[in-house]
Amino acid sequence: MMYETPITTSDLHAWLDGRLSEQRQEMVEAWLAEHPEALREMRDYQAIGLGLHTLYDHKLVEPIPDRLVIRRSRQLSQRVAAVVAWIGVGIVLHWAFGGFNSSETQQLVDEQLVGPARFAHYVYTTDKSRPVEIKGSDERQLVSYLSERLRTQLKAPDLTARGYELTGGRLLPSTNRMAAQFMYTDKSGNRVTLYIRRIASVDSEAVFHFSKHDGINTLYWIEDQFGYAVSGGVEKHDLLQIAEITHLQFHTKK
Repeated sequence: MMYETPITTSDLHAWLDGRLSEQRQEMVEAWLAEHPEALREMRDYQAIGLGLHTLYDHKLVEPIPDRLVIRRSRQLSQRVAAVVAWIGVGIVLHWAFGGFNSSETQQLVDEQLVGPARFAHYVYTTDKSRPVEIKGSDERQLVSYLSERLRTQLKAPDLTARGYELTGGRLLPSTNRMAAQFMYTDKSGNRVTLYIRRIASVDSEAVFHFSKHDGINTLYWIEDQFGYAVSGGVEKHDLLQIAEITHLQFHTKK
């Protein structure tokens, strides 16, 4: 079917939230009927959103404990606001089915972030002798070293909630920049990697994008002139949760 106006990610988000006009809603639903994979994704996110509301909506009406009111600081308020905002919008608003608006921008991101992140994941997660340059037991040294080389304050996200321990990391060349790679391993031996590098020429949007190639799933986003890519052979839903945790921990670092 030909559409007078292309169906965008914003349309899909608005459809989930019930904010479309009747005419536009019919167009989006017709498009989803022609794209069953996208429809399955949207149904998954509806279920996730419902689960979040079921788990956390009661928190919105709970009174603030006196100890928090008395000792409230600007930093604490910002962090609480950030967490509430994440619970409120859920995972759905930080997901995009396609790439960036410009094909030139997408090509740049593919060449400087997604491709290098995927290749580095493949090379080092399969390296049995030396998968990392600095071990996770030396986390402070690892973070300090990578932060200095990338000229920004990094951190190794805590993924223990998803069953992953920090294996370590390394500094990598990435086209015209340096990149940092953090590697994590679960009890089954599955590995995921976080790849970070500066991409100053791409607008920050903090929206997740998905890519799959040769059995490696990658979720990536751009924020504050840095690109982040989480890669692994795990299911897309699991990788999305890892990316959410990673983004939240970097988002609240300041």
